Amino acid sequence: MPSAGVPYGHSTPAIFGENLYDDQGVGVYGRGNAFGAYCSGTNGVLGIAKRKTATNGACIWGYPTEAPDAGKTIYSGLFQDNDLAGVIGLADFGGGFTTKPFNTPSDRRLKTDIRNATVGLNAILQLRPKQYRYIASTPYNFPKGEQEGFIAQELEEVLPGLVEDLVFPKSLDPKDMAASGTETYKGINYTGLIPVITKAIQELNDKIEAQAAIIDRLDKELKACSKKD
Repeated sequence: MPSAGVPYGHSTPAIFGENLYDDQGVGVYGRGNAFGAYCSGTNGVLGIAKRKTATNGACIWGYPTEAPDAGKTIYSGLFQDNDLAGVIGLADFGGGFTTKPFNTPSDRRLKTDIRNATVGLNAILQLRPKQYRYIASTPYNFPKGEQEGFIAQELEEVLPGLVEDLVFPKSLDPKDMAASGTETYKGINYTGLIPVITKAIQELNDKIEAQAAIIDRLDKELKACSKKD
């Protein structure tokens, strides 16, 4: 455990802070060169926003106050699984948005065994797009209303690399989530469909160009026959 200042708590709760006197009140405040707060447990940090009169609130808020020195980086939020079996870097069971796009690392220097894609139009023609609604009785806050997409088990038959098993806790209640057990569902990497669709469009374009060349040749032959007559 990192070295700690005082006080050090060893009870339930180990450290408790409360400040309910103003809108900017801080319950617990920590500063450190490595960690401002170090939390270890079944749930490392549990953030609960309970002040319903607040204009805006956040359970966990990453808020950098200054830019790092040149060549250095600050992550407002950093989640990693350390490639440990059964560990998920980030799970979000609610709606949301981002004001900037998420980028997937795709630098050539990070890749090996690079080759031209061969999966395209034939795979796309085997897919079966569906309209559906999510079951409302689950605790996972899925989107409401009619959805467009695929059934993971069906897509897995055609593009198995785009389907992955996702482990969900059976309960999202902080009091019993750890002991609630898990349920495994299949998920789809929809972004991974983009290169397959791109390849399919390219193959279709090749077919169109080939057909256009045939039509052009037949048109010229027909005109040549007309002149002879």
